[in-house]
Amino acid sequence: MRGIITKASMFLGAPVSLYLISSAATPSHAGTVASQVGISGTFNFSDLVGVNPTGNGAPIGTTGFYTGGIYDQVGANVVTPSAGTTVTATQGTYTYNVPFIGGPTAANPDEFSRLLPLNTSLTGPWTLTAQNPSLTSGVADTPSLTVFTPPPLATGVTLSGSETAPTVTWSNPSGTSATAQTVYVFDLSPGSPTEAIYKGPALSPGVKTFTIPTGILSAGSSYSISVQSDINSNGLSGILEARSRSYSAAFVATTGTFTTPIVLPTVSSTLSVYGGPIFEFDTPVTAGTPISIDPPAAVGFIYNIGAGNPDFASVELPNIGSPNPYDIYTWNGSKFVFDQTLEPDTVLSFGNGVGEFEVLGIPVSVGLDPNSATDFVTTLTFEGSGAFTGTMTPIIAVPEPSTWAMMLLGFVGLGYAGYRRRSTRLA
Repeated sequence: MRGIITKASMFLGAPVSLYLISSAATPSHAGTVASQVGISGTFNFSDLVGVNPTGNGAPIGTTGFYTGGIYDQVGANVVTPSAGTTVTATQGTYTYNVPFIGGPTAANPDEFSRLLPLNTSLTGPWTLTAQNPSLTSGVADTPSLTVFTPPPLATGVTLSGSETAPTVTWSNPSGTSATAQTVYVFDLSPGSPTEAIYKGPALSPGVKTFTIPTGILSAGSSYSISVQSDINSNGLSGILEARSRSYSAAFVATTGTFTTPIVLPTVSSTLSVYGGPIFEFDTPVTAGTPISIDPPAAVGFIYNIGAGNPDFASVELPNIGSPNPYDIYTWNGSKFVFDQTLEPDTVLSFGNGVGEFEVLGIPVSVGLDPNSATDFVTTLTFEGSGAFTGTMTPIIAVPEPSTWAMMLLGFVGLGYAGYRRRSTRLA
């Protein structure tokens, strides 16, 4: 087991006596009753979930990512939940089952939670009832739903330093309404928990960097970083009223060190013309200053600037052990045309800049890890300063010439195969 923040382990043995613990979040039904299912806290907040690997929203092809959306997040923390405990949420004529999503390896091990369709007519508290055949039911009310517009999603997640204890940096849109931020880690390896395996401390909204402690990430495992922006009733604390969650694409931790900061993409909610996901970037750039980006690997890539972005000034591609140079093509307005070959670790200047180019010549036999943040790091510079909100498309199979025109509709990203996750609430 990796180092994990835990509050309690799930009890799977004989029934035990539990207690209802009163808190500010459970005002109307709080009390202390022996042999009662214990509820230590409740929550009810608007929740903006970005494209994610946790199972929230509609699946995006077979990528392992989901579309996300905006929800009403309702649930409770049940004190050491014993086997057979169930939770329901009731408001007026609406009643929902609230599933257990915790467990001994989750960041929130005692949590029951459900994402409900956001219904602005249901603004009152939900009454949560925790039941167990061997215990007296516990009952508690959630806070009312008061904020319907969550903070905007964080962008530009970048990793640096140690790959097993990386420093994470990110950007927030100006004027964000968040009062606190938290970094979470999701393990995307087969058989990993569906909840986050790590939850960092609450950070003030002005903070844009956090180092994941040693012992959380294991070399060879695949992870996604989630930056969550919260609106709390009392700054860094108090009642959670709204939240947004952005998720990075996967990266595989190794025992090495990032030689340069790596900007991780996010995943588009639509597929590319190749049937894979589109990987998107959103990070500030300065004219002539290199940035390194990492998408999962394929047999080739198409790089495209975003609307209003400065053109690409140069590109440098990694040494992947291929016996052949890369083939570089540029877009002439109607099709890709061959430009030149490019040796690895060599800077190619595009002269007056280009808005779209293609890299071919990556042999399948090289066996690049499709989820690694170090196997195909691309270094770019730009003609001007501003933002890079462009995309990359993986070339999974080289298309027939008649399909090249479709690439304008593809708007590029990098595909990989992930693992489906069911919905989770993170607190």
